[in-house]
Amino acid sequence: MNKEKKPVELTKIIANFIVETKATDIPSDVYEHSKVAFLDWLGCTIAGMNNPLVDKLIRYADVMGGNEHATILCHNLKK
Repeated sequence: MNKEKKPVELTKIIANFIVETKATDIPSDVYEHSKVAFLDWLGCTIAGMNNPLVDKLIRYADVMGGNEHATILCHNLKK
């Protein structure tokens, strides 16, 4: 990739790829692997929901402020 591309251009390239990619463009083995990876991520999220670090990160997000757009899974919060 050309290192001279600006972040905005890179964002447009990624967005176009996402919008223009059809399900049939994705090889079946990649699609199947993505399902396993998603379930792995979800399992780790649920298993780690009571980890003390999660509370620290939530408090840190409170200190940093900002708009509440992101949902904190398993905690009924938006940060």
